[in-house]
Amino acid sequence: MDSDTDQEYFTEEVLPLIISAAAQSSLNTEHIRSLLLPGKIYITELLATANPQRCKEVLRMRIETFFTLRDWLLANTSLKSSRKNNGISIEEKLVIFLYITTRGASNRECQERFCYGAGTIMGLVHLIFLYTSSAYF
Repeated sequence: MDSDTDQEYFTEEVLPLIISAAAQSSLNTEHIRSLLLPGKIYITELLATANPQRCKEVLRMRIETFFTLRDWLLANTSLKSSRKNNGISIEEKLVIFLYITTRGASNRECQERFCYGAGTIMGLVHLIFLYTSSAYF
């Protein structure tokens, strides 16, 4: 091949591949977990629809039972929503706890489903476990 052919090959074949690869790598800088329904929105939507079958499948209880449990936790423990703006609500904490305990879900599964880090998930489960177990003693 001569120099003009090499230049033409590079311009028509190689350069578009390099540009495409660079564009793809810049697209991969978004958050590791980007779901259509992040945890907070998913839980809000789940509780707002209150579909009996869906609530039973997701929460493993009727929606009325879920809210009774939430109210009991509010009245008998010091569990509360996070103080930060857009913090984690009591409902969200409870759904995450139920997700793990009723499904045997791993921390990683919860991270993926609810878009929180490992430490946040572990802390929530630990807190609710402590609150519920200490309320009996």
